[in-house]
Amino acid sequence: MAKIEFSQGFMSGLPARIARVTGSKPGDATTEQNHGLFGNGGHNGMLSAGSFRIYKGTKPVISFIKNTTNALNAFNNDLLLTFEEEKGDFSNTIIVSNPIVVRSTYRSSIKSDTAAWFCMARTRTGNNTHTVYNHAIIGDVGHIGSGSDLELPDINIVAGNLYRIDNFKINLPSSWEY
Repeated sequence: MAKIEFSQGFMSGLPARIARVTGSKPGDATTEQNHGLFGNGGHNGMLSAGSFRIYKGTKPVISFIKNTTNALNAFNNDLLLTFEEEKGDFSNTIIVSNPIVVRSTYRSSIKSDTAAWFCMARTRTGNNTHTVYNHAIIGDVGHIGSGSDLELPDINIVAGNLYRIDNFKINLPSSWEY
């Protein structure tokens, strides 16, 4: 099998390059730490906003999210909980090491139901409507030990209860075999 491997020098700055605020400079700890993983800054007049959302119901296919303007708005009735970079929810995220460690402030849930899937998304647009998706990561939600992409001690979300993200890790591999 062939192997692709990145150098240690390339890997050492990768988390900051992926997770920093659009327009910030790698190593600018103040900007990076204050804005966290998903970015919320200007670049060529475009706004960027990141979110982490937990939903009930059936997870959509990725191509629907990627190719549809305002795709996640179609699931607003299924939204249980949301964390948003623009509100400072990811201020404690650690982006200067691998893995990236996502942490959030506490947020109140929107409604009660069983969590089934999540979406981490970054949107951009020039008019504050956040209609174009730069990227979206979608996964299943399940109990601890279930093998789901996101495992929670309790998947029953209760309206008005406070929730936070603590130590959600995104590991960036330094090599691939093919």
